[in-house]
Amino acid sequence: MVSALAGLVFTVAYPAGSWQNLAGAVAADMGGTLWLLLWLGTTPDWKLAVNPLTGLLGLYALRRWLGLIFVVSHASSLASPFNVVPTQAYIASSAKAEWITLLGTVAFCCGWVLARRRRSAGGGLTASTAWRDRQLWFAYAVGLAGYLVNWLLPGVAARLGSFFTVTSGLAYGSIFALFAFSTEFGIRGRLRLFTYLALLPLIANVLTFGMKSAFFFALLPVGAAYLLKRPGKGLALSTVALLFLLVFVYPYVQEYREVNWGPNPRGESVGEVARRVQQNISQEGTLHTVKGSWDQFELRFGSVNEAGAVVYFADHTGLVGGFFIRYLLIGFIPRLLWPGKPSWDPSGWFTDFLAGGTGAYVPGASSTALHIAPELYWMYGWLGTLFGMFLLGLFYRKVSDWLLASGTKSSVFWAAWYVFLQFVTFIEEVRFNTAILTPFILLATTVAVSMLVGMLGPRRVGLVHHGSTRMRGGRAGAAHLHREQ
Repeated sequence: MVSALAGLVFTVAYPAGSWQNLAGAVAADMGGTLWLLLWLGTTPDWKLAVNPLTGLLGLYALRRWLGLIFVVSHASSLASPFNVVPTQAYIASSAKAEWITLLGTVAFCCGWVLARRRRSAGGGLTASTAWRDRQLWFAYAVGLAGYLVNWLLPGVAARLGSFFTVTSGLAYGSIFALFAFSTEFGIRGRLRLFTYLALLPLIANVLTFGMKSAFFFALLPVGAAYLLKRPGKGLALSTVALLFLLVFVYPYVQEYREVNWGPNPRGESVGEVARRVQQNISQEGTLHTVKGSWDQFELRFGSVNEAGAVVYFADHTGLVGGFFIRYLLIGFIPRLLWPGKPSWDPSGWFTDFLAGGTGAYVPGASSTALHIAPELYWMYGWLGTLFGMFLLGLFYRKVSDWLLASGTKSSVFWAAWYVFLQFVTFIEEVRFNTAILTPFILLATTVAVSMLVGMLGPRRVGLVHHGSTRMRGGRAGAAHLHREQ
């Protein structure tokens, strides 16, 4: 709250376009987000400490903190990273983007809170923990098969598109659910080593991606499970993961891209790239490596970024209406069924637009995040931003509660709930059309995998009758999780 008030004072006291005004907007956004996190994260209607809302608000607050550090530490050298946007206008628009994001977040939270179910049935016959473990391992196998398809049949994976991505995500979701909810394979279970071993093929796979986010997503199931079950140890593991990110992941990804991407890729193996990184650290020193990685981390995850350019164009070129979601409905049709389906990536269009081009979309080109609240602002202005984020919060709470409650019938839905948690946590840079499509694709894929598990997976054994109970909102699934242990 102090941060929000101090930020408001700075915003009023200093003129638009000054670094102090921008710092004030970032601080106010951070303070407001933290207040929402502390208030809604402890509300009695949601007992899970790790959930889509707390994930979203926690990452928002972290990004604002990093953004504030970036603005203050670069106060004398702040400049627009885009030639088509003047520096002073960029700084002013970035400050406005912070307010748009904060108010959009408030609207999202209002929708989330209003969507909670007063009562939900959550009893009856539920399977034993052993049956749930077998379901999750089967779902993990389905997700792992998705990765094999990507490796052996990349053309088929490209045609499946988002459906393939969601199916692959079930591998991570299954590991999270096993760690968090299993008696035998959980973080305190006697067979937890097998769950850790299940991570190895996924981590080995992301070594060939050349993407920093892939490493993060591969390790997140462990961190999220510990934060949910043992918060103290979860925070300690998160600190260790951050050090690993700075010491190895950032240098590795940079080196991998230099030798394997670009016009003349050398095709070096993972081992060769890792040896290069080790040699560089030995020559430059660990502290120098960490500092370089931190600068990249601060710049990449700080909140002061492309959002300012989005707001600048919205104010100077006018609102574009539904331009960014013009192919929303056909997004529900898999490319496998419609190979000639039109391709449309607003982020790719925006990259060309920022470079001073016509905004022509080139499939496969690099993309630049529009940021979901500023994107809504560019389409429909202030009212469209608030209404769109409110509806998104309403919709997402329904999806989250349904997945948790459905977990009493099939553990696959708990794995899917983790995939949804991960998606919502990182939604700030997601395109609005993707924000709408992905939950539907996730639900359809999860139902299909659950039916597959029912037909081909192990048969249900050891039914336990819990009787008929009535619980509040999202606690239905969570209560069964804890009660079965």
